[in-house]
Amino acid sequence: MVEVMIVVAIIAILAAVALPNFIQYGKRSQMTVCIANLKVIQAAYEHAKLNGYSVSGDDGQVSVSYLVGEGKYIKKHLWCPCDKSKVDGDAYVIGEDEQPLCIAHGS
Repeated sequence: MVEVMIVVAIIAILAAVALPNFIQYGKRSQMTVCIANLKVIQAAYEHAKLNGYSVSGDDGQVSVSYLVGEGKYIKKHLWCPCDKSKVDGDAYVIGEDEQPLCIAHGS
């Protein structure tokens, strides 16, 4: 009986050490996907500007949705993995400095 308790205690200690690392790796992989999406959006935005395509709406706001769609620069809508809502709208916006920003991360 004591041996079983020792084995269970060792497994619990190993789980307590490993679990925070797994959570950290999950967050890091989400951030990596978000950064990759931002690079794709930046490249599409620069390509659109070079072609003279207007990515601004009627109100002058620059939106990523003007770059996404059939026949545009990005075929499918990009979502940040940290944005759990995934409702209609943009997970990313183009900032005033013409750099794409993630709404979920604020950067």
